[in-house]
Amino acid sequence: PLTVTMWRDQRIYLYQLDFLLKQKIDQFAALFLQGRDAAQLIEDYDGQQLWINAFGSRITMVPWHVFWKLIVTQFGSIVQNEEKTTQLFLDFTRNNYVSAYEFSVFLKWFGVFPQSLPRMLDAVHGGLISGFVPALEAKMLLEEKRNGTFLIRLSKTRPG
Repeated sequence: PLTVTMWRDQRIYLYQLDFLLKQKIDQFAALFLQGRDAAQLIEDYDGQQLWINAFGSRITMVPWHVFWKLIVTQFGSIVQNEEKTTQLFLDFTRNNYVSAYEFSVFLKWFGVFPQSLPRMLDAVHGGLISGFVPALEAKMLLEEKRNGTFLIRLSKTRPG
């Protein structure tokens, strides 16, 4: 028999899968650029220049390990032990690639490059942001907390 806890856990899992599917669809729509350069997806000037200088303007996505090497080159010791955390926010479709679309959304969430990465890490380590949490899971996490407790989560329906 299906218990309430099992049902809730399954529902949360389905919301997480729904999020990934939505992000992949948004990413694919952005990547079919109809003649535009991929770098044009990146609104932040410094972020756009970083992408163009490292990968070229027409490259739509790069393997995670290639992007991570670029991040380490840019930030050095600040990111030394932060690969997994960083990947959760930059490769949010979890396909081991970073697209110009994902990089653009990351910069919308955390601000201009290069301040965006330290800002994200500070927020995560300070407990200020929970990342990708479905609304149902957020409600569950807050049920036992006192009034006035909140969490900040990233939206699947309105990235940025």
